[in-house]
Amino acid sequence: MKYWKVFAVLTFLQLILGITITVLAIRASDFSTSLGAKDLPLWASGPLVVSGCIGVLFVLGCRNSFSENTSVFVIKGISYLTSCLSVVLCFVAATFNSIHVVLYLENFYSCTDSENHSACVCLRGTQPLHIVYTYEDISCEGVFNGLYNVFIVLAVLNSLGGLTCLCYVILLWSTRYNYIYGGVTGSDCNELA
Repeated sequence: MKYWKVFAVLTFLQLILGITITVLAIRASDFSTSLGAKDLPLWASGPLVVSGCIGVLFVLGCRNSFSENTSVFVIKGISYLTSCLSVVLCFVAATFNSIHVVLYLENFYSCTDSENHSACVCLRGTQPLHIVYTYEDISCEGVFNGLYNVFIVLAVLNSLGGLTCLCYVILLWSTRYNYIYGGVTGSDCNELA
């Protein structure tokens, strides 16, 4: 395979980013039990890890050459499809985390701890039309110091995961046409001219 080292780096990055996003999303769920599925991007990190594993299998199994073996074609196709899915899911997850930071955490009108400090109740909007958002099992200090930073890191890591998968997909697609004229060299062209 012509770009074996680049493929290897991209697949291992997918794997590392997927595992890191999974750990951070689980850690964010420990902060507060009221976070929804869109705020915890486990649904994006799972396909990213699977894409990385299949990519590693493809890269390590096809290191020396592109054979016209059916199993190589199937693994390459599955790797392509899972990476395309990961591109979309990672960018969507990064968007959801960014929206949570920008629309909620940075624009709350006021936040107060509940009486027993078991929840943080935040208000957003004008006086008659307050939107109430409650973070359970966490204080307001934990929301703005811990959860805020975790959401920003998750947004950045999901963006990096999407970019890594996008580069992998582009490189994988470009190798499709790489060997059409593999038998023609520059000296053959000079002789024809």
